[in-house]
Amino acid sequence: MHVALKGMLMQAKQLSRFWKLSKLDGIVWIVTVLTVVLVSIDVGLLAGLITSLASILLLSIKPYVCLLEHIPNTDLYLDVSRYRGTAALKGIRIIHYSGGLNFANKSYFKSRIIKLVDVDPQKVLKIRAKKIKSAAYENKFHDNTNHDKLHTILIDMSALHYADPSGISLLHAIVKDYSSIDIAVYFAGCSVSIFDSILKYNEYAADEHQLKVFVTIHDAVTYALKEIMLR
Repeated sequence: MHVALKGMLMQAKQLSRFWKLSKLDGIVWIVTVLTVVLVSIDVGLLAGLITSLASILLLSIKPYVCLLEHIPNTDLYLDVSRYRGTAALKGIRIIHYSGGLNFANKSYFKSRIIKLVDVDPQKVLKIRAKKIKSAAYENKFHDNTNHDKLHTILIDMSALHYADPSGISLLHAIVKDYSSIDIAVYFAGCSVSIFDSILKYNEYAADEHQLKVFVTIHDAVTYALKEIMLR
């Protein structure tokens, strides 16, 4: 036991490296070592395993989501928070999602979409309803809410590795919600397995909006721009 503890304590200098590479790994290391030293090796290893599983669960519930913008004169779209030289496309918001989509994180996914595009369909519909009601007394109605500046949302699913039926159902719900305020939602970069899941779900969702999926983000952008020109 003393030999094992000595070896573990000798590795304490690696903590800074673990922390720099990943704070979650650093926390797992700290919890494991402290539990081993203060309690026992068996309990320490168990605590490390539980902490590691908890960190994986946390990452799955709150996966990486970001806003992409276009690199001029290319077909590249990069994270605006990490790269310079990007340019926003007028009326288009591009969302990149990395991780799985299931019953556990679908609410987080939807909330992030709403936050990044800065348009909540339910709030827009409520504003419209109030304006229509007040306009009934004035015989006029002008819908000039901020969402009018946005006409298309593109969701990059190239890093989506798994989606259960509730996740696919959520994608349909998002399309339906935004279409109610005249904002189109397209998807791009789906893997074969995700695309198959979408096709299977579509067989049982005839009454719902069908998802429009493109091979690349640039294909979806090109299509969206043509659609706007035809309006």
